[in-house]
Amino acid sequence: CGNLMVFTVSTARQFSETLSSVQCSLIPVEENLVDQVWESDGRPSYPKGKVRIHPLEYAGDDVQTKLSNVREEMEKESADAVIVSTLDEVAWLLNIRGADIENSPVVVAYVVVTKDKATLYVDETKISSDVRGHLQDAGVGVSDYFDIKGDLESLCYEGKAIWIDPAQCTSGLYDLMCKAIKKNAEEGFSNGKEGVQVLRAASGQEYLFDPETKKLVMKGDDGLGDSIALKDDSGTLIEKKSPLSMAKATKNEEEISGMVEAHVRDGVALVQFLEWLEITVLREGQTPSEYEISEKLCEFRAQQKGFSEPSFPTIAGEGGNGAIIHYKPEMEGCNRLSPDSMLLLDSGGQYDCGTTDVTRTVHFGEPTDHQKECYTRVLKGHIALATLVFPEGIPGFMIDSFARSSLWKGGLDYRHGTGHGVGAGLNVHEGPCGISSRYSNTTGLQSGMVLSNEPGYYEEGEFGIRIENLVYTSEASNVNDVSYLKFTDLTMVPIQKKLIQPSLLSSDEIEWLNEYHVKVFATLSPLVTGSTLEWLENQCKPL
Repeated sequence: CGNLMVFTVSTARQFSETLSSVQCSLIPVEENLVDQVWESDGRPSYPKGKVRIHPLEYAGDDVQTKLSNVREEMEKESADAVIVSTLDEVAWLLNIRGADIENSPVVVAYVVVTKDKATLYVDETKISSDVRGHLQDAGVGVSDYFDIKGDLESLCYEGKAIWIDPAQCTSGLYDLMCKAIKKNAEEGFSNGKEGVQVLRAASGQEYLFDPETKKLVMKGDDGLGDSIALKDDSGTLIEKKSPLSMAKATKNEEEISGMVEAHVRDGVALVQFLEWLEITVLREGQTPSEYEISEKLCEFRAQQKGFSEPSFPTIAGEGGNGAIIHYKPEMEGCNRLSPDSMLLLDSGGQYDCGTTDVTRTVHFGEPTDHQKECYTRVLKGHIALATLVFPEGIPGFMIDSFARSSLWKGGLDYRHGTGHGVGAGLNVHEGPCGISSRYSNTTGLQSGMVLSNEPGYYEEGEFGIRIENLVYTSEASNVNDVSYLKFTDLTMVPIQKKLIQPSLLSSDEIEWLNEYHVKVFATLSPLVTGSTLEWLENQCKPL
């Protein structure tokens, strides 16, 4: 048994296939057993974060334009409706943001778009009069979150073709729609059609056969005990990738401008924090913990205009903890920094204009030659990707090896992807694009995508290294009608030179690093003063 509203159609199909191989079935339950236990054990209430309007100056396109584009895609697929299931797509489509999920400015909701209307299904207590007016002006209605089930059943009873993305739509909604389609077909057969025959299979299952349409419809009880419906043979459900996925991933000019502004603010916060950290550890001789510096970094970000929250829990790994790729320091028991520490710091912020994600690795003492070599090979991989020019439309796995080549030459590698998509004031991890060795992701890279560039190297129990900038894609050239793309850095934070072994860098790589620091200083220096300005100038001196 399973709670079908927890799993996507794709995941439920995998479960069902595995279970069927051992003569078992995936059976839905009306009352989730975990929920029943949890209710009496302090289960938190549903999130009640208020919804806010995402300004057009950062969204770029208004809601009417986005809905029009969705309907154009629906027409191509002969769809009467499309279900928008993922929370970031809901927020992007309606130019709203929420506060229901920690680190992600989204609201728990669905949207259903038909040819002539759009409906947001949400807890209506989260919707202010301003937000309701914003939605009404765009032709979007608001209904209770749980009304979506009945409305989808009605669409199925009416024979409407509904577009769903199996990787996003819950198996619960899919099961509900399949059974509504089946019930509608059975009622259609039983209401006045002549010549309908009842056929019984060897298994005992009965089917209704209509000689006019030459169609068979399974007849049976749809109550508890039925296997989950994970296939629609009627053609009513159109299974295809969401029409919003690529539209959201390819940012417009205003979204890119907002991301640029977010990274300027974030750069100021990081520079102030890194100066404070050096003073605290080296000059004052204090030994702050990984947890304490994570909290302090959030304080610096909070001083910046439009900051709302971290975009993910800060990864602050001192020494061996830096080798734990998704490490999160806890208040008790985490490492403390010292004048000999090597620190991997991966963090990000959510701002009203955009989302950031940046990693820097710093050493407070004197790094070993081995640490310098590892760091420099990571930097070479970072530069190789940053300077790459490549044909538009190729998938990310085709360029992943550029970031690893220098590491491979030294017998090194890392066990994570090189880059992930990032939302514009949305999820810090966003599909469908990415850069990794996983060749299953065939999404082509297009102009306007925002991704991370983050090669690394990790020695268990010793240290971790990662250098991460966010970048966006834009056209580099067009030759014989073939568009070639390049990456432009969004992140504006100095890269520590103490850890670099200059002899391993080519003249072109040194030139890239120096030019990057010229840009960082030009961008941030007007925004900081005093000792912070002096610190920044020193960090940005040419290698």
